[in-house]
Amino acid sequence: MTTYPYAGFWRRFVAYSIDSIIIFVAFLILMMVSGIAYFTGAVSNNSQKNCWSFRLCTPMAARFLSAPLF
Repeated sequence: MTTYPYAGFWRRFVAYSIDSIIIFVAFLILMMVSGIAYFTGAVSNNSQKNCWSFRLCTPMAARFLSAPLF
């Protein structure tokens, strides 16, 4: 059976930091998209209700789309 040496503190710390930055950037992009969708739906007029993109941009839809992020 082959044994592998465990990474030291600094390697694990750097790996954790890189993972945190990647997750933060992904979360930031998703939150920006859901925020734009929310505010677009909140300020839009009602003449676009038949458009599929309008249904995704309503405040209620934006709330449900961003719910898995929390």
